[in-house]
Amino acid sequence: MAFQVTWTRRAPAQLQDAAEYIEKDSPKAAAALVAGAFEATDRLVDFPRLGRRVPEWNLDEYRDLILGNYRIIYHIGVGKIHVATFIDGARLLPTSPS
Repeated sequence: MAFQVTWTRRAPAQLQDAAEYIEKDSPKAAAALVAGAFEATDRLVDFPRLGRRVPEWNLDEYRDLILGNYRIIYHIGVGKIHVATFIDGARLLPTSPS
């Protein structure tokens, strides 16, 4: 069963912010980051449990993919994947996903 992947409004904006920051030093690296993020989430269509459980929450339905220094955190629902956030890996997450 293939899943549908959607991004929340916040996640693409966070990706864009990271890309704009990186672009100041390396436009090529910024473009690679954006392409890598979409390639990684495209794989979730067929492999929704590809990412590890978010260790801070330890809930099976919340997972993350590591992309360089960043984390793509997503939620697995019924037939759907919601990309919730694109965050610098050094940042702390809230104590719960809500």
